[in-house]
Amino acid sequence: MNAATGPRAHILEDEKVTEKFVWVYMTIKDEKQAALIGRALVEERLAACVNILGKIRSMFWWDGRVNDEREVAMIAKTRASLIGKLTARVKQLHSYDCPCIVALPLTGGNPDFFTWLGEQTKNPPRHAAQSLRRPPPIKSARKRK
Repeated sequence: MNAATGPRAHILEDEKVTEKFVWVYMTIKDEKQAALIGRALVEERLAACVNILGKIRSMFWWDGRVNDEREVAMIAKTRASLIGKLTARVKQLHSYDCPCIVALPLTGGNPDFFTWLGEQTKNPPRHAAQSLRRPPPIKSARKRK
């Protein structure tokens, strides 16, 4: 067996297909803001899908002290080439000064899902980052993370 026909051939094919997609993890102040951001990303085709995972407990340094607060975690699935636009859009809508927006490469999985993901994010509108106005800031003891 060679690399093109052996058992590794299917894995190589999956890696090749999924190499251009990312999973973007974000933390948001509350579910209302997460829904606003998630809807904007999907409607503007900056993400094919957003999952709002729900409430989490976060501990972090901010303003010289350790904070312990409730937040909402969410993930978005998108093309690696859109991470810059997605990050800019999230920062535009987010209430934190320094929001957690991190992209992780997807290295394998269902090829049909990756085909769908690519189709849904193929042509985001050029004006995507301006189609929704920024919501009013959310007041919090911890101003922004």
